[in-house]
Amino acid sequence: MNLCFFVDEMLFYVAEYLRIMGYDTIYLKGLDDKEIIKMLINSKKSKKMAVLITGDKNLASVAKNHLVDVFYMYPEKKLFQSYLKELIDKYKLKIKKTTRCPKCNSILLSKRKNELNENELKQAKEVIKRYKLFFICKACKKVYWRGSQWKEMIKKIKSLF
Repeated sequence: MNLCFFVDEMLFYVAEYLRIMGYDTIYLKGLDDKEIIKMLINSKKSKKMAVLITGDKNLASVAKNHLVDVFYMYPEKKLFQSYLKELIDKYKLKIKKTTRCPKCNSILLSKRKNELNENELKQAKEVIKRYKLFFICKACKKVYWRGSQWKEMIKKIKSLF
């Protein structure tokens, strides 16, 4: 199943987790409901299963009327893990081998530290001695590594399986 998640503005942290898991996830920042519905309909036309993740009951209702799959998530961070578990179970999600940029959703490419270019080395200078493998965003060129933040996110996700 070719899933594409659309996450509304108040649930930005959900988008980051889905991207780390490797799922195509559009963060709907600064868009009105009509623009969001149009994006969801266009996504369905491209043979992707569009899933709207929202805490907005009105938007959820309109999306359902357009036959879009909706996952309602009350926007309270302390409930996040139970909602994430429900989302994983409902859509049979797993942690994919290829992860996405938490900021822009593009695919991350892995590079060994000796393969990093000058700009990438500059971004990773604080941790370059502690890590051998880095992940570079194809689009925004941001450099990531499997540090404590990444490990904590993966640990939370794995605890839900």
